[in-house]
Amino acid sequence: MGYFSARNSIHYKNKNNFGEMANLMASDVYSYNEYIKTKDVLILMLCAIIEPFGYHPFMVWAAIRGNYRKLFKIKSGWGTQVRKGFAKAT
Repeated sequence: MGYFSARNSIHYKNKNNFGEMANLMASDVYSYNEYIKTKDVLILMLCAIIEPFGYHPFMVWAAIRGNYRKLFKIKSGWGTQVRKGFAKAT
């Protein structure tokens, strides 16, 4: 294969390496001393593991839905917003 082969790329070899991700995350968390308790760090790591299964699919779904509506000119919006002004002080 050629020089620019994906198999020879450093990014390709380390792309799915969970240990390296955990190591970088832990060093970053402990170097800034934001999270003192071990429980906080574990919750942060759990959120980082769960995020690709909840947040990202929802965001992709919302982006596809919005682009579909824009592409096919489907009207959707917030409706009309009536301006009420400021209330008088009593």
